[in-house]
Amino acid sequence: MCCLRVADVDELYEAIRASGVPEASTGMPRLHAVRLQDWGLRAGFLIDPDGTQLTLIEQR
Repeated sequence: MCCLRVADVDELYEAIRASGVPEASTGMPRLHAVRLQDWGLRAGFLIDPDGTQLTLIEQR
């Protein structure tokens, strides 16, 4: 697992989605929507073609 901390997670998420990566629950690559996580930060997830999870976290 790898975490990417960015100033605007929505902007990064939309750029990835615009490149053709779908928001889906199966398949690779795929995106999981940005939301407020139980651990207190807004984050989404990108699963890359190899199955590695990249956590997209918004800096506070």
